[in-house]
Amino acid sequence: MKISVSSDPLDKRLGLDYMFSVASQAGIDGIDLDLNYITWKQVKQNDFSPFICDYDKCIEFSEKVNELCEEYNMEILQTHAPFPTWYEDVSDEINEKLNQTIRNAIYITKAVGCKYCVVHPYFFPFTSDRQNSSEEIVHELNIKLYSHLIPALKETGVICCLENMWIPEQRYRGKGHIYSSILENPYEVNRYVDELNELAGEELFGFCFDTGHAVLSGYDPSKVMTLIKDKIRVLHVHDNNGIDDSHYIPYIGIIDWDRFCQTLKDIGYSAHLNFETGGFMNKFTPDPVKRDRAMDLSSFKMIKAVGDSFVEKITGQPYSEEASE
Repeated sequence: MKISVSSDPLDKRLGLDYMFSVASQAGIDGIDLDLNYITWKQVKQNDFSPFICDYDKCIEFSEKVNELCEEYNMEILQTHAPFPTWYEDVSDEINEKLNQTIRNAIYITKAVGCKYCVVHPYFFPFTSDRQNSSEEIVHELNIKLYSHLIPALKETGVICCLENMWIPEQRYRGKGHIYSSILENPYEVNRYVDELNELAGEELFGFCFDTGHAVLSGYDPSKVMTLIKDKIRVLHVHDNNGIDDSHYIPYIGIIDWDRFCQTLKDIGYSAHLNFETGGFMNKFTPDPVKRDRAMDLSSFKMIKAVGDSFVEKITGQPYSEEASE
């Protein structure tokens, strides 16, 4: 069982070379490659100049990533497509361009030798009027969104992983509460993934379970994982206080991590452990321009130590022994 970390927040600020170098030095096995290289503002302004919008430039980017993987003896274990994935208040043409960036992310995923690409669902914060966005309307829009990805998934063999999301109330009422949004309910997860795979005619869709998002929405991570165990392909592992999506390292927040590990063992999860803990790293070196390499390295080493501990609890053997087999 390998250990990976999200390339955000280091890749876009200091470059992938820095990210790979520090993560490799800390003993991390792989990277969750964040491909969110287009901003919400750019989408709304119909500005599709970033490289993620150009297929040829995406291939050039993939070649650079492959060179870094070889240089640092690491691999891309999962990727994350641009988000948001759909806007209500822009033209169909713009939304189609946005969907193309997601398809490009799928092609990058294949080009870097990776199997899984996480794609956010469309959900309430990106509507102008939540009251008119019923559950069925949102479901219909998401089925349409993901269906457009099926040809690229068939061509590449990449598995598209949906993710559970939360909604901050201040997005539409100016208040600070957080509520469950979409794909937090395990029965909804099973409905979406089963329907999409039926439409595809093969298993092209799975699920990325985000521990922090589940807690923010009032769900018990272990209970949810038990109910969607055959859908989980990858993870976003991080902690929080139940109020903020802080993306902290485990044991800083409120999640019961021993129970989390036992649940993964019980459901037979055997893929890698991905830590999406950029918020934790930013606490130590908050300056987006001048990073403290020693602190970044120490942060990754702590994540690695937690990961090793998780692997031992899940598999029953020390990480070093498993890795040597």
